[in-house]
Amino acid sequence: MIRTILKDVAPDTIGGPTLFHEHMSLSRAYWDQMVASFPPAVKERLAVPASESYFLENMDLIVSEMRAAKQDGIACLVDGGHADMGRSVAFLKEVSTRSGLPIVVSGGYYTQPFQR
Repeated sequence: MIRTILKDVAPDTIGGPTLFHEHMSLSRAYWDQMVASFPPAVKERLAVPASESYFLENMDLIVSEMRAAKQDGIACLVDGGHADMGRSVAFLKEVSTRSGLPIVVSGGYYTQPFQR
């Protein structure tokens, strides 16, 4: 049994590849904090100006990307985010509902220091 965000499904009903470690919902505060720790060239490329909308909170954009993935043959996604990243389970439920793509909500927490 595969426990997706909307319902349990039998593995043999997935019918295609699964993307196993995606991040479709991170809060802007988390993103800004993460990007601030990057080298200047990377920071410049990834920083989202305060005046612009934040792409991971843009429901229409994420749904469009998930529909495109489904059209390309992706059958399921596993969101690897967790609460301290500001992941919104409600957002992911809506993405799954609107895109028709099953999403598995996983997560874990780093308990040891890690390299960025």
